[in-house]
This record gives sequence, C-alpha cells and structure tokens, in this order.
Amino acid sequence: MAEDAQWRALRSLGCRPSGQSAALQRDILGDTRPLPPAHSDPREDEKLFDDTDPYVDPPISVDHGLNFKVGKKTFLNYNLHVLDTCLVTIGERVLTGPNLCIYGATHPLDPAVRRGIEGPEAGKEVHIEDDVWIGGSVIILAGVTIGRGSTVGAGSVVTRVCHAIFWPLCL
Repeated sequence: MAEDAQWRALRSLGCRPSGQSAALQRDILGDTRPLPPAHSDPREDEKLFDDTDPYVDPPISVDHGLNFKVGKKTFLNYNLHVLDTCLVTIGERVLTGPNLCIYGATHPLDPAVRRGIEGPEAGKEVHIEDDVWIGGSVIILAGVTIGRGSTVGAGSVVTRVCHAIFWPLCL
C-alpha cells in the first residue's frame, strides 16, 4: 500500500493528510470492521470539517466532560488531562503542547475535613482565553484564567491569573 507508506512518511514529519488517519489507525490496531464509505471528492470531507473544529491529537482524558468547552481552530496535543469538576474553557486558536494538565478540582486543606475518598471534592473554574500558546508539560491549577494572547512556557505550573498578552512567559 503505497498510500500508507506515504502517509507514514508524512506523519513522521508532522503532517496529517485528511481522510487517511482513521484507516491507518485501524490498520495499526488490526481492526477489520468496515469503515463507512469515503467520499470520492475530498471537498465533501472539507464541507463536514470546515477547519473550524478543534483538532485533538489523542489520547486525552477528561474527568466529567460536561464542564469542558473548547473553541474553534484550537489544537489540543496528546496526553491532555482535564479535571473538569467546574467549568474549564479553552478559547479559539489556542495551541497546546503535549502533557498539558488542567486541574479544576480541589480538596480541603484540613485533613480532618479532607478525609481521603470520603471527603468532599470542590473545584474552581479554569479559563484559557483566545490565541494562547501553552508549551509542553504545563500544569494549570484550579481558579486560573490565562488571558488572551498569553504564552505559557514549557514545564510551567500556573497558579494564578495571567493577564492578557503577558509576554514572553506566563509563569
């Protein structure tokens, strides 16, 4: 299969030809169940995905899912972990590096109240505004807002609000 070899070569360079990702993943996993028929015209696929949907590079893990909102043209890199006890929003045109952890969940600091798995779980909202770039292996804690246009350096632990276009790094 020349197309698969070509796709693998392009993928090694970071390219993702549309329409081939699912077939290649199924080939790698040995999944023999039939795929729905492909469109003969690639423009038909483009109508379905008009470049406004977020792009997600799996795997990702979202705790609840109901409190997680992602804007248009956002790239979510692999190994994203989201604890969405409260609302977690990621704006439009946001770029994320791999291994991003967003922790909207909190627990009481007093061990008598915390009581392990018997204690309460609380949370605070996390907001990542439009046009933010977040480097790899970043941790964002509960209650944080990262302002529009900010850059968060790789390996950062974000513990407080970062105002819009806080450049070069939001630490």
